[in-house]
Amino acid sequence: MQKQWTKTDERAFTFTIDGAEIGTLNTANGIATIGTDSYTISRSGFWKNKLEITNSQGAIIATAEPEKWYANTLVLNYNAHAYRLVIRNNPLAEWAILAGDKTILAYGLATDNGKAVVSIKSADGQTDYLLDFLLWYLFWPIATENTDDALLFILLASA
Repeated sequence: MQKQWTKTDERAFTFTIDGAEIGTLNTANGIATIGTDSYTISRSGFWKNKLEITNSQGAIIATAEPEKWYANTLVLNYNAHAYRLVIRNNPLAEWAILAGDKTILAYGLATDNGKAVVSIKSADGQTDYLLDFLLWYLFWPIATENTDDALLFILLASA
């Protein structure tokens, strides 16, 4: 399975899997469209260190808050589960969602012939694409800062 983000505008992207379009994300306003559903990803809190995802009716469907005020881990509450949303160096910058100690989805940098490329790692059976949209929203500033603008979003998706 090959997951790919393609830049369509300055801060707009299309997400495809094996060439089939799944949805779009505008990182400027955090609006994600998956099929016919629309979601908004936004930062909240005094330090803008919390996240909220709302559906098209305005209901909050996911929240993420820092585990501790000085930590690099957020607790992501989504679909009646508590996940850990972490930023780490593995060995390069990476955002990951963990269920317990198991990484279910990770977006990170990797190297390919001396160039930085985006690497996506998905656990078997991970088909909740809203999590991909959340990680891309968080990860794209790192990706654009560390790769050239022609970004070969040739993503190393592994199960």
